Amino acid sequence: MNCEEIEALKHAYADRELDLVRTTEIEHHLSDCRACSQAYENIRALSSALKSSDLYFKAPAHLRRRIRASLPNEARSSSSQPFGWCLQPHSLGLLPMNALPRKSLPIMCGH
Repeated sequence: MNCEEIEALKHAYADRELDLVRTTEIEHHLSDCRACSQAYENIRALSSALKSSDLYFKAPAHLRRRIRASLPNEARSSSSQPFGWCLQPHSLGLLPMNALPRKSLPIMCGH
């Protein structure tokens, strides 16, 4: 593998999206090539910095209040529970088993 090929694949390698053969080839090249190794380390450093909690900020209380006040009543009541809407039985497709006729129940074999 050469530097041009590394250039095209370095982001996929950093994201662990490559198969074992390509990964091994890239690692071999990185062990021999200082320039590509440095470029890869820069990608890792950037990725690490972007995952840092220093980039996340909590909205000030007055802004949260203004946003909640602008929401319809229905959305406002569930805003204290993130994703609370998806925990409702109807949103999960959960019905009591006796609510369906027996003939319509799916048969699950070997799954």
